[in-house]
Amino acid sequence: MKALQMIDLSDDQLTSIWRVLAGILQLGNICFTSCEKESFEFAVIPSETEIQIIANLLHISADLLQRAITHRVTETCYDRIFTPLSVESAIDARDAIAKILYSLLFDWLLMKVNEWMAPLEMDSTVGILDIHGFEVTSFVHFMV
Repeated sequence: MKALQMIDLSDDQLTSIWRVLAGILQLGNICFTSCEKESFEFAVIPSETEIQIIANLLHISADLLQRAITHRVTETCYDRIFTPLSVESAIDARDAIAKILYSLLFDWLLMKVNEWMAPLEMDSTVGILDIHGFEVTSFVHFMV
């Protein structure tokens, strides 16, 4: 918390960070059941509670969030076609939303750290090197 306050984030920004993180974690609590209609199987969310909590945390519409998780959208010149997803595809959609939220939050925080550092040294920035999967030797890790 001190580190975030040190880079001159406002109380509103800190609150937003915690809301986004809580929303990401809450996304993992969404469960799906399979429903069949006209011999077509699709995913439904049996409990609206999680969707409502996430929507409140992220200040978005619960209906739009639920539709984003359970439907694929195809845009044509004249219309949008919403196709229900299977349970497996809905899980993938839910996880993709969590990943993009986390990525956007991380990028924003990195930008804020770099802005905070800018007045100190004009040529300094913070960059992150992801070496996941780069397990050749411990010497390589040391060198990186």
